[in-house]
Amino acid sequence: MGQENILPSGETYFDPEIMEGMIRETFGLESETTGATTSDGNDIYQTLDAVLERSLLPIADRLSAYLRLILMQVLPRQLQIEFKRQFQTTYQDLTEIFPRRSYFSMIWVQPHNTVWFMHLDRSLAEGLAGRKYNLEFGSSGKRWHEVTEADSGIYLEIGEILRRCFHGIPRSWSQKGSLEIDRFKHMLQPGYLDEVEPEDLYVIQEFQVNHPELRGSFHLGIPYVVIMSLLRDELAA
Repeated sequence: MGQENILPSGETYFDPEIMEGMIRETFGLESETTGATTSDGNDIYQTLDAVLERSLLPIADRLSAYLRLILMQVLPRQLQIEFKRQFQTTYQDLTEIFPRRSYFSMIWVQPHNTVWFMHLDRSLAEGLAGRKYNLEFGSSGKRWHEVTEADSGIYLEIGEILRRCFHGIPRSWSQKGSLEIDRFKHMLQPGYLDEVEPEDLYVIQEFQVNHPELRGSFHLGIPYVVIMSLLRDELAA
């Protein structure tokens, strides 16, 4: 516990053939999202219970305010972060919701030893990377959307920003319980993890980032089991 920035060793992996196919699919298509249904027609965007929805809104507001402070370091003027919605879905359906070139960070959080995630859509991640590069090396910096296999470069550019964003988790939940970031791992798409079952439920909070130089969507995935543990008394009232 508390070994921040330490990546799992031997706990998380992709089969090489799966990884190769995933990279082809991820970088070969441009669309950010699909519709709200799976191949069998079932709705994968599940509406939250009204009481749970209300209980999570103040937490989303605190996270939004914290993210704004962090992102203002590279987007200092006219930055707006708007909370858009929250819904629940299963871990296995994440690739249906975010099927294309995406930027995931899987975050191990204690004391529950659960895996949360942060997701930046392509326009936001690559826009932040371009902005940071330009601030450091001048206005003629890289245009990441033109780079076919840019994921490693993107994470190198925005890795420190993401790490600071991760700390918005314990800060935004501090009134409900004590959480601690253990470690994290960047991934193109959610894959097999020892701590997560395909049918595990996640509540996803969606935020819209708007700035004159870029815009895009940011998502936080919260394990449903953690919410039920931290908000148990509140939801039962």
